[in-house]
Amino acid sequence: MRGRLALVLVGAALTGCGGPDACTEMAAMVDVRVDTTALDLPAGATGHVCLDDECTDVVVGDSLFFPEGVYWGRPIPDVETVQVALTLTDADGTELWAGAAAVDTEVFEVNGPGCGQTTVLPELRATLDGELLP
Repeated sequence: MRGRLALVLVGAALTGCGGPDACTEMAAMVDVRVDTTALDLPAGATGHVCLDDECTDVVVGDSLFFPEGVYWGRPIPDVETVQVALTLTDADGTELWAGAAAVDTEVFEVNGPGCGQTTVLPELRATLDGELLP
């Protein structure tokens, strides 16, 4: 009987089952995502995306996590508003689109109350008139 109880306890520990108040240890996606489908970009388009003063270059549609546009897997600062800027260029480096916006962040308790908070950004979308909108 003690052997079975030990196996149940080990199984519960390994699967994260610790009662109704247990944290699930799941993760929220912390990233910058901009849907660019409205822009009808050519193949090989690239993006220069900035979050506040930090920037990176990405290939449009080159992410398993977000194939509909620009994806940058980057932690979001724990502040109320961040500045997001995006410039899109074709394979020759010609600018196709540029936009920027101050975006409000959201605090999310992905694992439930008491399991920690994560700061996230809403998914943004690039519009034909140069706006980044949530």
